[in-house]
Formats: sequence, structure tokens, C-alpha cells
Amino acid sequence: FVPATKCVALSKSDLPLKKMLYLYLRTAARQNTEVALLVVQALLNDCKDPDPTIRGLAVRSMASLRVPELIENAFQAVEAGLKDPHPYVREAAVMGVLKCFHQDPSASRLRGLLDSISQLLSTDTDPQVVADALYVAKELGALPGEGGTLPDRATIVSLLNHIRAFSDWAQCFVLDMVAQYQPDTEEERFDILEMLDFGLN
Repeated sequence: FVPATKCVALSKSDLPLKKMLYLYLRTAARQNTEVALLVVQALLNDCKDPDPTIRGLAVRSMASLRVPELIENAFQAVEAGLKDPHPYVREAAVMGVLKCFHQDPSASRLRGLLDSISQLLSTDTDPQVVADALYVAKELGALPGEGGTLPDRATIVSLLNHIRAFSDWAQCFVLDMVAQYQPDTEEERFDILEMLDFGLN
């Protein structure tokens, strides 16, 4: 275990090796909480690495530890990741919110993680981050609409205005959301159809 921990710090140029080491360290930490602190220190160091790929992998691994004693560290890594300038790290942090919520729902709410997801949903400039935020918000009942399970008009319009930038998977997810939305007027219904006109050709 100790050589593996040291290897994490030395494998900056070998991302496949670092991914494998992260997986090993996560598994070891779950099985032995006494060595988990060594894992946390290695991951926290990588959360501040200049390489966004390493930062994203570290945030993902921190959120995946599932060690109750380390949930505070996971929260810190995810919160920092949500504000990271690079979209890959924000993607990892958004999915990390879901993992943290499954571990400790009340603490996740108290720390405002669900509010952060809603904010990214409406303000982030990267389509994949927005798609992930939409998925997590739906899973956690944090959509800015009725009961947190259905999107409101502003969210629908924002998503449709950027739908062409989404991946195929994200487009399908957005369209599923649109199908559940009930327009208030016929005019609004036609506005939505007009925004979807690109897919009807």
C-alpha cells in the first residue's frame, strides 16, 4: 500500500497508471480506515495539481471513497471542483455531488451542494457540465421547477437554446425533460417547437 501511495505522487506523466492507482487506493481505503488518511493526503495534493485531468481524477476519487470518516474531505474536494476553471474538473465535481449526497444527504443540503448544481445548470458555459448538472439535479429532485422533479420554463428555454452543443446522450436527456414540461399557452408550445425545428428536418 505504501509504495502505491508513493507511486501516485510520482506518476504525473502516466495517466493510465494514475487511474489504476486511484482505484487501488480507493479500495484499500474502504477496507482499512486506518490507512485512509494516507489516501486522502495523496488525493488532496492531486486536487491542486496544475493538470486539470489529474485534478478531475482526484476529485472523482475523493467523492468515491465512501469512508464516513472522510466525508468532510470529499465535500471540500467537490466544492473546490465545482468552482474549477476547467470543465473536466467541474464535470467530475458535479457527479461527485451525487456520490456525496448518497453518502450524507443532510450534510450535502446544508453545504449548499444542490444549490451549486442548480446554479451550474443555468450559468455554466460548457455543455457537458450543464448536461451532467441536469442529470444530477433530476436524480436529486433539485430541478428549479415544480417539486424539484420537473424543469421550469427558464430552464427549458436555456437548455433548448444550447441543445445543438450537447452530445447525443445529453440531447436525448434534454428532450426527455422537454416532453415532461407542460407549456402554459399555445404560443409557448409553438415557441418550443420552433426551437426544436433543427431536429425535424
